[in-house]
Amino acid sequence: MLKLKNKVRKILIKLFLPFGQIFLEIIKLSQEKKQNISNTCLLENIPLKGDGIKINGHVDMTHPRNIVLGSNVHIGNNCWFFSLGGIIIGDNVHISRNVTIYTANHNYNGALPYDDSYDLKPVIIKKNSWIGMNVSIVPGVTIGEGCIVGLGAVVAKDIPDFSIVGQPQHRILKKRDKETYMYLEKNKIYGAVNGKIYSPSKKFKKLESQDKNILFIIGTGRSGTKTLSSLLNSNENIFLKHEISEQLLRISTCYENGLLSRLETKKILKEIYLNSSVFPSKKIIGESNQKLGNLVGLLFEIFPNAKFLWVKRDGRKTISSTYSKGWYKDSDKVSEFYNPKIDKWEDSRLQGDQVGEFNKNEWVNMTTFQKNCWYYAYWSFRIKNELSNIPEKNKLIIDIDNLSNSIKIINSFLGLNNITYDNKIYNKSIHKIYSYDKWNSDEKKFFEYMNNKYL
Repeated sequence: MLKLKNKVRKILIKLFLPFGQIFLEIIKLSQEKKQNISNTCLLENIPLKGDGIKINGHVDMTHPRNIVLGSNVHIGNNCWFFSLGGIIIGDNVHISRNVTIYTANHNYNGALPYDDSYDLKPVIIKKNSWIGMNVSIVPGVTIGEGCIVGLGAVVAKDIPDFSIVGQPQHRILKKRDKETYMYLEKNKIYGAVNGKIYSPSKKFKKLESQDKNILFIIGTGRSGTKTLSSLLNSNENIFLKHEISEQLLRISTCYENGLLSRLETKKILKEIYLNSSVFPSKKIIGESNQKLGNLVGLLFEIFPNAKFLWVKRDGRKTISSTYSKGWYKDSDKVSEFYNPKIDKWEDSRLQGDQVGEFNKNEWVNMTTFQKNCWYYAYWSFRIKNELSNIPEKNKLIIDIDNLSNSIKIINSFLGLNNITYDNKIYNKSIHKIYSYDKWNSDEKKFFEYMNNKYL
C-alpha cells in the first residue's frame, strides 16, 4: 500500500510540477511588474534627473524632491536613502545592494534620547564612483570623483577623488591609476548594466559655467514665478522648471542665517547644477525659485553669462496671498484662512531674528501679518541688492500683473523670436484671500512702514 502511495505521489508531482512552476513564475513576474511601477513613480517625483537610470528591486527614498540623480546611475535592491538634507549623485555612479545614506541627525540636545528636530547635512557622491554592498554613508559626507567604496564600509568623512576604500571605517587601500582613469573619462567609456558599455544620451547634457542660455527666475514667493516658468516651459525650445531641487529651500535660508559660508554654499550649488547630465538639450535651460533671491551673486559667479528675471507683484497682493496661505502662522486670526495641506515650506522660512533684523523679543511679539509684511519688504530688498551688481544685459524686471504686455520684452531678453503659450493661470490660490480692502488701518500703516524702511 505504501509503495502504491509513493508511486501515485511521484506521478502527481510529475503532472503538476510544471503548472506549479508556471504559477510561481507568474507571481514573480507580477511582483516585478508592481515593483517597476513603484520605481517609475519614485523617479517621477525626482525633479532633477538624467538618462539611463536603473533601480534594481525595492528602494526607499524619502523626500525625493531633495535628490539629484545624474545619468547612468544604478541603484541596487533594498537601498534606503533618508534624503531630507539633500542627496546629489553624479553621472555613472553605481550603488550596490543594501546601501544606506543618511542626510540628517536627530537633535539630542532638545530631549532624551533626542527630539523631533534634525541637523541637516547633504551627501554628495561625485561622478564615476562605485559604492559596494552594505555600505553606510553618514550625513555631510562627500565621496569624490571616481571612488570605489568596498563592501560594508562606514563612510564617516569625505573621501578624496579616485580613492579605493574599505573597512575599517573607512581606510584608503590605494588610489586608482589616474592616467587610466583620465583616458576612460576623456573617451567617455562608462559601464552600464553589468559593466556593459553605456552610450550617453544626446537628450541630456551637463551645464557648463560659460553657457549663455541659462535663466533664473526669482521673486518673493506668491509673485508669479511658477506662472511664468510654466508658461515659458510650454515652448519646445525651453526647459524651465519651478523649484528643481528642494534642497535650495534649506540652503538659501542657512546661507542667509550665516550657517553656511559663501564657499560652502557655492560648492553645493555647483554640485546641483554643474556636475551631472540632468538637463535636456534645449536652447534655454533654467529654474524658477523664490529662494534664489539671495543667491543671485553666487549663481552669477558660477554662470557669468546667466540671465536673471525678477517677477514682481504688487506688495499688497503678495502679502494678502502669503498671509492667507499661512506664512508665519502663529496667531488665531490667520486660522480662518490657513489650510495646512497647502503649506510645505514652513521649516525653511526666514525668521527676522535669525537674519539679525530684530532681536528675539521683537520678532516673537510681531503679529503674523507684520511678519509677512517684513518678509516681502526684506526679500525684495535682498533681490534688489543682489541684482545691483549684475550687468544690465543679464537682468530683467517684469510685473506679473502685466505679463501679456511683457512677452515681447521677455522674447528679446532671451533671444527668442517667438514664444507660444496659453493664457492659463498656474499656481492659482486655492485658499480664501485676506485682501487689502479687509486690512485694518494699523496693518496698512505697518505695510507702508516696512516698504519705507527697506524699499
